[in-house]
Amino acid sequence: MLLIAHRGNINGPNKELENTPSYIDEAICDGYEVEIDVWLNEDGLWLGHDHPDHKIDESFLTQRKNVLWCHAKNLAALVFLLSKNMNTFSHDDDPYVLTSRGYIWAHFRSPVTEDTIAVMPEWATHKQDLRVCKGVCSDFIRSFRDT
Repeated sequence: MLLIAHRGNINGPNKELENTPSYIDEAICDGYEVEIDVWLNEDGLWLGHDHPDHKIDESFLTQRKNVLWCHAKNLAALVFLLSKNMNTFSHDDDPYVLTSRGYIWAHFRSPVTEDTIAVMPEWATHKQDLRVCKGVCSDFIRSFRDT
């Protein structure tokens, strides 16, 4: 099962550290893949959920290409990430979206199958059998390590 740390979180949300390069690297060093929020504007590449907060350069992304799940937060970021063959997707409140590498990214309100990444299952209002899904993306991803 793929274990994806949501914004670098592994033991719960940490608004001050999530989407920061050092926090992302800690999660990667702990053996997790990481979902990050990426923006591109006239000032360059940025990480941040609600708005661009942490400036990065392209090498930050490309050096971690195999373990990042890039949530493109604007169209410029989506176009850029696709051009670099990064694992990327963009969504708002969709039940499912397809990532650029063919994974089905499932909203926490949506049922999961063996072909989906269950996103934030701790928020789900219905029972999900996470043993059948391809992976999990969570703020509490460490708790899924032995699942």
